[in-house]
Amino acid sequence: MKAQLFHVKVLVQRIGILVLAYFVLRVLFYFFNFKVFGSLSFYESIKIILGGLRFDITTIVYYNLPFILLHIIPNPWHEKKWYQTSLHVVFILFNYFAFALAVADFEYFKFNNKRITLDVLGMGGAFLNLLPQFIKDFWYLFIIYVLVIVGTEKLYDKTKVKKERLPVNYVVQAFLFIVVLGASFLGARGGLQTIPITPINASEYATFNKVSLVTNSPYTFIFSLQMRQLEEKHYFDDSTCKKYFSTLQKFDSTASAKHDNIVIIVMESFGKEYVGKLNNNKGYTPFLDSLIGVSKVYPNAYANAERSSKAIAAIMTGVPSLMDEEIMRSLYQGNCFFGLGTALKEKGYYTSFYHGGINGEFNLDRFGYLAGFDHYFGRNEFGDERYFDGNWGIYDEEFFQYFANQISKQPEPFCSVFFSLSSHHPYNVPKKYKGKFPKGNAEVIESIGYADFSLGRFFETAAKMPWFKNTLFIVVADHTFGQHEFTSEKYKNSLGNFSIPFILYKADGSFAGVDSSVVQQVDIMPTVLKYTGYHKPFTGFGKSITDSEGNRYSVQYINRLYQIHDRKYVLIFDGERTVGLYDFRNDVGLKNNLEKQYPQIKETMENQIKAIIQTYNYKMIRNKFCDTAE
Repeated sequence: MKAQLFHVKVLVQRIGILVLAYFVLRVLFYFFNFKVFGSLSFYESIKIILGGLRFDITTIVYYNLPFILLHIIPNPWHEKKWYQTSLHVVFILFNYFAFALAVADFEYFKFNNKRITLDVLGMGGAFLNLLPQFIKDFWYLFIIYVLVIVGTEKLYDKTKVKKERLPVNYVVQAFLFIVVLGASFLGARGGLQTIPITPINASEYATFNKVSLVTNSPYTFIFSLQMRQLEEKHYFDDSTCKKYFSTLQKFDSTASAKHDNIVIIVMESFGKEYVGKLNNNKGYTPFLDSLIGVSKVYPNAYANAERSSKAIAAIMTGVPSLMDEEIMRSLYQGNCFFGLGTALKEKGYYTSFYHGGINGEFNLDRFGYLAGFDHYFGRNEFGDERYFDGNWGIYDEEFFQYFANQISKQPEPFCSVFFSLSSHHPYNVPKKYKGKFPKGNAEVIESIGYADFSLGRFFETAAKMPWFKNTLFIVVADHTFGQHEFTSEKYKNSLGNFSIPFILYKADGSFAGVDSSVVQQVDIMPTVLKYTGYHKPFTGFGKSITDSEGNRYSVQYINRLYQIHDRKYVLIFDGERTVGLYDFRNDVGLKNNLEKQYPQIKETMENQIKAIIQTYNYKMIRNKFCDTAE
C-alpha cells in the first residue's frame, strides 16, 4: 500500500509547491498595489490568506487537471523517465502561463482596477505594438517572473521519482484514482457547498474594496472564459419592478426642439482629479478649465464603467455594463441596441464616429455601426503614418485637427463622437512637446496635459468653422486613471474612482453655470434626444440631465459587485444582499457601514439597484433593448 501511495505523495508535494507559489504571488500583488489597498490589520490578513487559499486551490485544480489525471491514472509507467518528463512538460505549460497572468497583473491591475479577465484579449493587434513598450516600462516584472519559475523548478526537482520500478497494484491504484479525483472535484468547487465558488465569494473574506486580494488573476481569467449567460433575476413582480425603475422614456412632443449639430468628445483617462477647475484650481488641464468657465458643468459626474469600450457603449446606447464582459465581446454582442445614432438619423442627422486607434480595436467600429453611427474614421482613414504614436494610434493633436476639418465636410445637422487616445499607457507625447507639460506625481499627467492642449487646438480650429456656432459640445471622460495614483482622499474609494468631468458648451452661452445633480454617462443619450426633439419612446437607463424630476443616481459594476449612489450615500450590493451603505461625503474612505443605522435608506437604494439589475438582465438575455413595450 505504501508503494502505491508514493505517487499520490509526490502529487501532493507538487501541488504544495504551487500553493506556495500562489501565496508568494498574492503577497507581491499586494505590495505592488499597496496604494490601492492600504495597510491591513492582522485579522484582515488572516481572513484574506484563508480566502485566498480557497481560491488558489480551486485555480490550481483547474489549471492542473491534466497533470493530476496523468499522475493518478492507473498505469505501469509512472517511474519511466519519459512519463515523468511528460508530466513535467504539462506542469510547465499550464502553470507558467498562469504565473504570467499573475505577474502581469502586478501592474495591469493599476490600469484596470480589477483582476485580469477575458477582456484583456480585446487589445487585439495593439498588443504586439505595445509589447516592446511594456517590456521597457515593466522590465522588472520579467525578472520576477523568471525568479518565480526558477524557484518553482528547484522545488519541483526535489520531488523527482525514484528510478527503480515500484510494484503495481491496479486495484489499489484504481481506488486511489477515485479518492484523488473526488478530492480534486471538491478543490475545484472550492469546498462542500452546493454550488462552486465564484468571484463574489471573495466578499466573505474581505471588504468590497479589497476582494481582489482574495481572488487571483489566473482564476479570474479562466472564470471569464466561460462567456457566462446572465441569470434572470426575480426580485420583484413586473409591476413592482417598474415602480422602482423603468427604462421606458418618451419626451413631451410639444417641447421645443433644436436642430443643432452634436459633438461628443470622450477624453481618455481624464479623471476629475486632474481638472483644475473641479479641484480648487489644482490640475493639469488649462484649456478644459477655461472651457468649463463658459460652460454648464456637472461636478458630480461619474463614469458607468472602468474600461473604455464599456464607457463608449454607455454613451452611445444609454446602456451601462452590468456584467463582467464588455457588451461587444459578450454573448449578447449580436443583440439589438437602440443607439443615439439610430435615433438621430430618423431626424435627418449625419452620424460619424472618430477614433485615431487601430481600426477594429476593441470592436469600437462595429459597435459604432450597431449604435447607428454610419461613418467610422480611424487610423486607416487618417492615412498618414508619420503621426502614429507607435502603440495605439494617431497622436491626439493631429487627429483632432483631422476631426475638425473632416466634420466641416459633413452635411448638417450632424452628430459626431470623438474618442481621444494619447492619455493612455504608455502615455506617449510627441518629441516636439517633451518638457512642455507638467509631469506631476502620476505618469499619466504629462499626456493629460498634451491631450488637453490638443483639445484646445481643436476648439481653436473649430471656432473658425461655420458649423461651430450651431453645435452643442459635450465633453466627458471614458474613465479615470488608476485608483492607486489618486492624491486626494476623496478619490481613493470605489466611488471617487469613477469621478469624471462632464460639461456642455455652446458658443452662444446658452449652457452656463454649475449643476450639482448626480449625472452619469448613460444620461448623455437621453439628454441629446430631448434637446433635439426626439419624441418617440425609447429604452435608456439614464435620464436627460435637464430633467429635475426624481432622485438622480449613478450605477457601476466591478469585481462582481454593483454600486449605486445619490448625492449623499453609496450602496454596495453583491447581487443577493447589501454589502455596505456609506455616507461618502463624510466618510471618504467608505469605512463606516451604515446599513443597520439607516434601514430605510438601505431598503430604498437596494430596491432600486435590484430593479435595475432585474431589468438589465431580462432585456439583455431576451434581446429587448429595442423593445419599447412595457
